[in-house]
Amino acid sequence: MEVFIYLLKSAGILSLFFLVYYIVLRQNTLFTANRHFLIAGILVAAIFPSLEFTRVVYIDPPVLPAVNFTDVSIPASEMITSTPSSGVDFWSIVISLYVVGMAIMLLKLAIQVVSVLRFVRSYPSYKSNGYRYVEVDRAVSPFSFFNYIVYNPESHSQAELEMILKHEKVHVRQWHSFDILLANLNRSFQWLNPFAWLYKSSIEENLEYLADHKTISEVDSRKEYQLALIKASSPLVSPSITNPFYQSFIKKRIIMLNKSNSNKNNLWKLGLVLPALAFFLYSFNVTEVVKYNETEPKTEIKAQPVKVKPILNSDISEEAAKEIIEKSLDPVTTTITSEKSTPEKPAVTTTFVEVGNRETSESKTATFIQEVKVLITKNTTNEELEAIKKRMKKDHGLDMSYEVVRNSSGEITNIAISYSGNGTNGNYTVDDDRGIEDFYFYQNEDGETGFWSEAREKRRQERNVEKEIRKKERVARMKEREIEQEERMMDMKKRMKRQEERMMKRQEEMSRRQEEIARRSEEIAKKSYNLAKARSNSWSSAKSKGSNDVYVYSSTGEDGDVIIINKDTTDAELEDIKRDLAAKGITFKYSKVKRNARGELVRIKIVKDDGKGSKSTVLAAADDDDPIVDIIIDN
Repeated sequence: MEVFIYLLKSAGILSLFFLVYYIVLRQNTLFTANRHFLIAGILVAAIFPSLEFTRVVYIDPPVLPAVNFTDVSIPASEMITSTPSSGVDFWSIVISLYVVGMAIMLLKLAIQVVSVLRFVRSYPSYKSNGYRYVEVDRAVSPFSFFNYIVYNPESHSQAELEMILKHEKVHVRQWHSFDILLANLNRSFQWLNPFAWLYKSSIEENLEYLADHKTISEVDSRKEYQLALIKASSPLVSPSITNPFYQSFIKKRIIMLNKSNSNKNNLWKLGLVLPALAFFLYSFNVTEVVKYNETEPKTEIKAQPVKVKPILNSDISEEAAKEIIEKSLDPVTTTITSEKSTPEKPAVTTTFVEVGNRETSESKTATFIQEVKVLITKNTTNEELEAIKKRMKKDHGLDMSYEVVRNSSGEITNIAISYSGNGTNGNYTVDDDRGIEDFYFYQNEDGETGFWSEAREKRRQERNVEKEIRKKERVARMKEREIEQEERMMDMKKRMKRQEERMMKRQEEMSRRQEEIARRSEEIAKKSYNLAKARSNSWSSAKSKGSNDVYVYSSTGEDGDVIIINKDTTDAELEDIKRDLAAKGITFKYSKVKRNARGELVRIKIVKDDGKGSKSTVLAAADDDDPIVDIIIDN
């Protein structure tokens, strides 16, 4: 029974985490935080049901009034006999069926893992940068399993394959196979909980969103990646325990890819599960410990001679009846014992404690039983429970009902009792696979009713002591954390101060450099202007960014106009320059012309001959398809 209660609590906690994720977190783009939240839900559902907290309730101890015994008649109907009872242990059957289903799910999961490992090892593979690539020749969807990446290179273009591999590498780097395996194990243990199946699907869905967003930051074109997803909308077969590239929710993945990033301030929504979790623990994991206030109950006992009028039935001997009557003289308890108990099995007893005032009139009518205390043990039979039920109704006006579960030895392993009447009501449930512990049902003279168990009270007291110890330990740890937090804050302030000082120095250095750059730019501009206005027979070439050589050729001559050949000079303009210089008697030749993809000059060889014995040659060239610098020609 305890196992079944644990499973119910675990299923409740898992369902709570799923509902918070589905209603609040599913539509945001904080996929890493969602991943941690879903994993935490599985771990909490496995651990928290086994936790138990204690709440102490103090009550006043019952006060026993004076006792007067006079004529007592014990009818045969109240002589309770002990007979063994047999019944089917319903909860054992339910738990057995559940365990069988869980075993089947675990076996299926083990077969899937073994199948994947056999598949990837049946093909040659190679390892690169921590990834193990497996190229197959079968029509299978690309997938990853831990550090294995499996794909068919013939099924995809080179561009698609690069994007697919980037996607699968994200799964491998972030150990997404661990999440999948954990989700499958959780589903196996909670196979009867529909939320466990939905939880597994949510984990797989979030992992794909996470891998998509990481991949889209590494590929050149977001559009091409989305087209690859659409092209893959008819997925091939892949093992269910892996991370396949082709998923059935292509439309959702594309929507999430184009969705704007959620604000990180929304992380507070993860904490919405905490109040509900606290309420769950308080409702189902808190055990109530009843303690009596430290007072000395005073009981006055007045014993008087008793006349006993036994009414015997044929099943009880006269000696047994006398023994029962003698025990009834005990001012504290009246114990009715069956004679039918055997040496092999101890006698089953049901104890009534009835204390009250009795007044006898001449007509010999009496009113008694103001207080009652009924002991119920694991060996209490159904006949004894029925006798208790009738007696409570007859003598105390209480309607009592009960349900019991017994083991193969006839011992009570689960009992639920409820009562009502005289303006009061209550219920009590206890279970133990080894047989329930003894407990009492009581009613005092004030009409107060309830249940009490010495063993349970002892356990509650022990748990209360442990709780106080844990509380003190938590307080000590919290103080330590506060001290550590203060130290970290001080360190952080020091680091921030040093960072501000470094930033100020950097700003001053940048200002100084900007001024230097402005000054040098002004000087270069002046030099360029003077060079353009120079009137001399000179050819010059200056080195620019990316160029390796500088050529300068000079000759004397008369002043003339300046001709400039730059990166944008076209072939037609070169021909015009050649004709203009020829008209002046100057031979101008150019060769080895090379242009880049933008049509800019990156290389040219020029020969100039003025026909007066002065001949000059210049070769202008740049590296890496960079354009040439301006060439100035005086003519």
